[in-house]
Amino acid sequence: MGNELIKRINDVKCEIKKLENELRELERVNVHFYALVMYPHDDMLGNYFQISDEAISEAETKRIIQDEYWHYADIYRIGYVLISKETNRKIGDLVALRLIKRNINRCRKQINSFCDLDGLDIFEQQLDKTVEKLNWEINAVVDISDVTFVDFDD
Repeated sequence: MGNELIKRINDVKCEIKKLENELRELERVNVHFYALVMYPHDDMLGNYFQISDEAISEAETKRIIQDEYWHYADIYRIGYVLISKETNRKIGDLVALRLIKRNINRCRKQINSFCDLDGLDIFEQQLDKTVEKLNWEINAVVDISDVTFVDFDD
């Protein structure tokens, strides 16, 4: 009787391992583009970020968000949403433009005391308009009801 029980336990463990491998394979096949969405707790206007520049699984998306964005959970409701490849590219562009804006502001603080940056104001105005336009385009395709918010208490 003891050997039969041990054999049955080992059979069940093998079946579990087989199912886990099958699940991992399905997750690898079922990949899409997802955007990270961060909503301030008191606002419905989201900030969008690229999770990956290539298609990934939903499980990988959740893992990345839980590993890398948990420290924003006090300030933002954090989630992800399925998007098209084109929208993912636009979000990547938006992130790059925001970084340019941040670097300009950092440089301006360091340089302003030494010289005037001719033409930078016009460039910044164009940059702001471009960022606003991209934000509008992304907001037009993302519905908050489609966002899956991550629970960081797990």
